[in-house]
Amino acid sequence: MQAGTYDIYFIPASSTAYVVTAGANDPTQGTTPTTAYSLVGTMNGWNVADTTYDMIVSGSIYTIQNVTFDVEGAFKVVEEHSWDNADYGLADGVTMELGKAVQLAAESQTNIPVAAGIYDMSFDAEAKTITVTKVGDVDTSNTVYTLAGTHNGWNGSDAAYQFVPEGDELALKGVVFSTAGEFKVVANGASWYGGTLSNGVVALSTSGNNVAIEAGTYDMYLNVKTMELRVSAAQTVEPEQPATPAVLEWGNDLFETLTNQYGSGVNVEEDIDFGNGLTFTAGGGKGKFGSNDGAYRFQLGGTGNGSKCVLNLPVTGPGTLTIDIQSSGSVTDPRTIAVDVDGSRVNGDGANAIQEERQVYTIECSAAKAGSIVQMYSTKSGINIFNIKWTPAQ
Repeated sequence: MQAGTYDIYFIPASSTAYVVTAGANDPTQGTTPTTAYSLVGTMNGWNVADTTYDMIVSGSIYTIQNVTFDVEGAFKVVEEHSWDNADYGLADGVTMELGKAVQLAAESQTNIPVAAGIYDMSFDAEAKTITVTKVGDVDTSNTVYTLAGTHNGWNGSDAAYQFVPEGDELALKGVVFSTAGEFKVVANGASWYGGTLSNGVVALSTSGNNVAIEAGTYDMYLNVKTMELRVSAAQTVEPEQPATPAVLEWGNDLFETLTNQYGSGVNVEEDIDFGNGLTFTAGGGKGKFGSNDGAYRFQLGGTGNGSKCVLNLPVTGPGTLTIDIQSSGSVTDPRTIAVDVDGSRVNGDGANAIQEERQVYTIECSAAKAGSIVQMYSTKSGINIFNIKWTPAQ
């Protein structure tokens, strides 16, 4: 080298040094190339027209700095922004190594793989080699993973099929394939991961094929550290069967307790709670507790209606009402008990209560629904009630 003052420029990515006279143009800044080379890959959705990743040239060396891959991805070097021209991927038998010149081949079927990160790259257009150097890391915690395939028209940004956090993994449950189909996992709508489903597991990679799957409903779990996808038949939860509505009954033992509480034959002019929903509304009328021939009973103390001297029972649906009754007065003065559902009579002219013997009546309340009120009252004077039973329809 002749005596003089020089500027020296060194490009680590290509291990190239330039020595120029002091003050001359920086050769590493490149010139507009005669042939344009650019990167096309998962970082730009394989958009061959994208000029964002155009490389600058110095001699036969094309360089680009700070290429960011938010997730594991892949790319190719493409000539003149067209797939009709040469595109370069890994040569046969070549594996990717960072910091080393790696041999490429035109029209290769193997994309150049990279992990998530930030890279400087140098492409030697004569030797057809590329040197990829990692210069930084990226935060992958906000990466969105989506399942795309035949089930959703290969929509890689479909929010309905996004994986969600579950423990240390991401999960997507209840995915329905109505027929045998295929799928891939997509990161941020751009990087597509495939592979082969074997024993319920897929080792995902950006070079993997579409994952074939049989018709069915599946739960899927993604480990983003290993990019392993577990696939299993969806866990079905049998709907809880509603409990069979209980049969409710009010009779001798309860009426004996209330007789002791209120007194035998004493007019009760207040509302009464019999438990299990059954109540008595006095409404200006009265009731009585007592016994006939050793059988305890409650007496409707006079003519009633929907708001006076009436028994009320809220129900959850249709059912059967069974009542054991007897007139509290004259044999020659027949008395009837009316049964209403939500204010409408369901037992015609009523159930006759005669004095000389107890009568048991079964009354269908098919019009009842959830929240309905079944009511019982005398249409004429006092009636003794020995037992009330409500049997819900099954």
